[in-house]
Amino acid sequence: MRKRLLELGIDGKFFKNLVKELFSLCYGDIKEEKQKQEQRDILAAEILGIA
Repeated sequence: MRKRLLELGIDGKFFKNLVKELFSLCYGDIKEEKQKQEQRDILAAEILGIA
């Protein structure tokens, strides 16, 4: 299996980058969702006249 992956030019660096990319995509989505929630909270506070 490992020999076949190396023949295809796929090494540990490939998998490391893949995991890093997937994590950043997931983490980025979480971060983006938090920002949207904060914006909704601020808007709600402004509508209620709290802020």
